[in-house]
Amino acid sequence: MKKSDREIMEILEAFDATGSAHSAAGLAGVDAKTVRRYVAARDAGSSRFVVMGSVASLT
Repeated sequence: MKKSDREIMEILEAFDATGSAHSAAGLAGVDAKTVRRYVAARDAGSSRFVVMGSVASLT
């Protein structure tokens, strides 16, 4: 399932608040693997990234 830009931002905000992929996953209602994937893309410095076919902007 593709994530909307808002869902992606909620995932990243949950991770920033908790510092843990597992805890963020619980807050965002997604799998910890999904959290790790979006955090890794953000940390790689991408202003735009593609994950599972959806494009999201972090700006």
